[in-house]
Amino acid sequence: MPSVDRPIRVLSNDDGWILGTYGPPIRKEDLCDRMVAPHEGTPFDTFIWNVGGREVFSYETEVGERFAWDVTTFADPAERTRAENLRHLVDSHGGPLALIAQSCHRIGMKFFASLRMNTHYNTDDDALGFGAFRRQHPELLIGRPGEELHPGDPLWGLRTGKDFAFPAVRDLMNSVACELVERFDVDGIELDFMRHPGNFRPHEAYANRYLLTDMVQQLRRRMEAAGKTRGRRLELAVRVAPTLDDSTRLGMEVEEWIGEGLVDLVVVGLGFNPFEARVAEFAAAAAGTGCRILGCFEALRPVMDTEVLRAIAARYWDEGADGLYFFNFYSMSAEWKRAVVGELVDPAALARGDKIYEIDRARGGARDSQIGHAFRYCLPLEQLPVRLEEVRAERSATLRLDVVDDIAGAQRNGALGSCVLGLGFEGLAAGDEVVVKLNGLELTWRDRRLPAEPWTRQAYTADWASYPSRLATVPFESEPVEFDLEADWLQRGRNLLEIRLAQRAADAPTALVLTDVRVSIRYVH
Repeated sequence: MPSVDRPIRVLSNDDGWILGTYGPPIRKEDLCDRMVAPHEGTPFDTFIWNVGGREVFSYETEVGERFAWDVTTFADPAERTRAENLRHLVDSHGGPLALIAQSCHRIGMKFFASLRMNTHYNTDDDALGFGAFRRQHPELLIGRPGEELHPGDPLWGLRTGKDFAFPAVRDLMNSVACELVERFDVDGIELDFMRHPGNFRPHEAYANRYLLTDMVQQLRRRMEAAGKTRGRRLELAVRVAPTLDDSTRLGMEVEEWIGEGLVDLVVVGLGFNPFEARVAEFAAAAAGTGCRILGCFEALRPVMDTEVLRAIAARYWDEGADGLYFFNFYSMSAEWKRAVVGELVDPAALARGDKIYEIDRARGGARDSQIGHAFRYCLPLEQLPVRLEEVRAERSATLRLDVVDDIAGAQRNGALGSCVLGLGFEGLAAGDEVVVKLNGLELTWRDRRLPAEPWTRQAYTADWASYPSRLATVPFESEPVEFDLEADWLQRGRNLLEIRLAQRAADAPTALVLTDVRVSIRYVH
């Protein structure tokens, strides 16, 4: 639970979509009315704006490369829109960053600039967004000139990213970060190490971790000097891997950053695996310091269903989070931000809210997707999917599922409605026999049932990056079965689920794969 003497922090990250969506010319009112104002009167206290990627920036920078600043011919209409909007805002209003800061402060919100430390998109080297720095300095990239790499190798996915082992790379990023805190009326800055993960050659990241710490320390000193001039502390936020071990493996000494007072806010993970993110580790490292720990939500996981959001938030609070961080939720309506986020920030109200706990699935993605490689490189080991094969010694696949609800207490108080375990399979055949145990108790396979309603989830429509975003109902791809649970079969904390294929149908055409695990807890309202 968050400390009662420290207010909960709630941050909204905006990826800079608006410059490519409205206009040209975009109006300064669009920045406020469609992007910032929907946060007014909601739990969000800080608005974070992404200033660009691949060292190509969409703000009035004097030290970095401005997006398509001198380009007059465009093949992509969206790129023309972004470029013309940037020029218009700089020429007519001083620039988007100054305008956004003013809009935030006008409604009483803090404003952070977000600096993406590396990006690993599949981008042609002649594209406008590739970046002059990378084009001109291939020797400073993670993949070396002339090095032969292939999809499937983690180094292939990171090959066009900057290698922070080189002083010139660290100096470039620190020069942009220092400009943001010294030239502009920001309340802080975010170093986003998760967009995208991977700042060194993988086998060198751990040994080079001191270099990122040195860079962060240098920025902290400049921020302290700027803060003294303004009469207030400027906050430094970092977004890091979902576990301390994975952060260290990727070259981020987060415990040292916290212990030495270098950072004020630590955002745990990408939000793609919220049920695996180890917030408690970070909270323990921050105990007794001024650093706040925030749990991360990622809309594109996807996670837009209120019952799943509640389960994630409840887990974060239980593990000691000081706040919540929302990525890719920026264009959701003001009503959604007030109602849904308003519930998620209230641990007491969440206690008896209906929830769906899930086991995170490994992220798929095309073999030739660079960001797919980067995300998989960062994430901790994941439990799903599991291919179920017939075994010889009756060994089961064992999965862990954490539940933070006080189910026994709700049962005693007559507040518990139902508990249901759901398993989603691919390739399930009528003659299959599967042994399922929950905390050592066997659930009879013949007692399984089909769900009363098909499994679905909420996800963005294709045109979601406009205000307000729209949602669509999307069916699960797996074939679900469900088991009704007694209250004492689930326990608060760690639950162990054992799955074993006892008999495979003779005519089954494909392998049997467990792809989804969900526990639904409903209360009497």
